[in-house]
Amino acid sequence: MRFGRPPKLTIEQIALGHRLCAEGTPVRDAARILNCHQATLYRAIGRFVPASDGD
Repeated sequence: MRFGRPPKLTIEQIALGHRLCAEGTPVRDAARILNCHQATLYRAIGRFVPASDGD
């Protein structure tokens, strides 16, 4: 059982936000499309999309 506030973004929305940002859309605009705050999008992308180390 899960407690607390439900997540604002679904996995599909996070993937869309990541793709939009990767294609060059500013995070502010991507967050507006997803109807969330830009900090929420940054946090969601950082949590669900592993950062590449560039090696």
